[in-house]
Amino acid sequence: MDRLINAVDLFLAKHPNFTAFAQVGLSQASTQHLTTQAWLDESVFQDKLSESDIFISHAGMGNILLAATKEKPIILMPRQSALEEHINDHQIDTANQIKQGPFSYVVSDFEELETAILSITSETIQENANNADMTPHRQQLISAVRLFIDEGKIG
Repeated sequence: MDRLINAVDLFLAKHPNFTAFAQVGLSQASTQHLTTQAWLDESVFQDKLSESDIFISHAGMGNILLAATKEKPIILMPRQSALEEHINDHQIDTANQIKQGPFSYVVSDFEELETAILSITSETIQENANNADMTPHRQQLISAVRLFIDEGKIG
């Protein structure tokens, strides 16, 4: 977990015009630029997500579905067993399936995280300027995630 938190904190140090909030659970990571809280009530978590522009998470299915339902672009940094972040690599497998959809990015380090955030914000600015309706694309992501959960297939 600390790898993700540290990467977001580093991003905020390099890009002070961005702000972020993280629910960090049991993490002991020390951050200088990222506002954190160990745990949030569900309603507060939902409110924070609704207010956000991007959802950055490990590759847990609950968070992937939540981002899709809230129509938020998601950046996934799956936990890796090789880094002793998890007991196996199921999150990598999940992320590799999800990254095929629109508005989802899978990253493994700071550089990829930075690229993904800047790409999403650039796309959002351009789409807002063009008054593009992203809802059909986000619905496609929701459908792809549901198909993957229900049948283990990529839509």
